[in-house]
Amino acid sequence: MQSDPCGEYFSEEILQGLIAKIGLPAYAVLSIIAAAESDTGGPVRMPIEKIAELMGKSVETTRSALDILRKNDLVTTELQGRNNVYRLLPLSV
Repeated sequence: MQSDPCGEYFSEEILQGLIAKIGLPAYAVLSIIAAAESDTGGPVRMPIEKIAELMGKSVETTRSALDILRKNDLVTTELQGRNNVYRLLPLSV
């Protein structure tokens, strides 16, 4: 059984409340970014189309999920050249 990549960053209690607050699509995007950040050891450069493909949702759903993550101060998005760079933000409890 695979472990949750967000578990490296957030406790189980926080994750349960977080999923309820932001919803599953946003949590899926958060998990993808967390896993990629864990693999690279830093900011994630990934096209939104790739994130959408990995979560099995449309680009529009992925874009909405990223908006939710930004509004909840979980992720920042920065445009570098033609690519978005995503960074996880520390969770304030």
